[in-house]
Amino acid sequence: MWTKKMSLLLSRGCVFVFFALILAGTIIISFETPIFLRHLGGVFDTPKMLAVSLVLLCAAAVSGLLALVALHFLLNHIARGDVFIPANVRLLRILSWLCFCAAGIFGAAGLTLHPVFHFGLLGAAFIGILLRVVKNAFAEAVELKNENDLTV
Repeated sequence: MWTKKMSLLLSRGCVFVFFALILAGTIIISFETPIFLRHLGGVFDTPKMLAVSLVLLCAAAVSGLLALVALHFLLNHIARGDVFIPANVRLLRILSWLCFCAAGIFGAAGLTLHPVFHFGLLGAAFIGILLRVVKNAFAEAVELKNENDLTV
């Protein structure tokens, strides 16, 4: 039988695994950037393009790592039973802005490096929009909860 506790454990495990993968991938790509990027095409042969690609990939990794840290805090709140609290609304807002930041980075990578990065732009922007909707719903729930707490 699948329980809420098991679901939270799975979510926490996924956050940890993705954090480790992004961190390891960033370290590996930082050392192997020329080899990695040559597989995408010949436009990365100049040192300037290699530097631009490395900066953009690291910036995307930083926004991803920060998003995973925010998810970790959100899951901690939920595990404690603190779901509809202002801190979670703030974390969802941060998550949405990090997605929009990643979308901007992928957009810049699509313009300067390779058009395939535009798929990352679309995905990150869509997730950012979904998170804004969830954040707005949470904000309303927090307001209703506060009103109910005052009534009782």
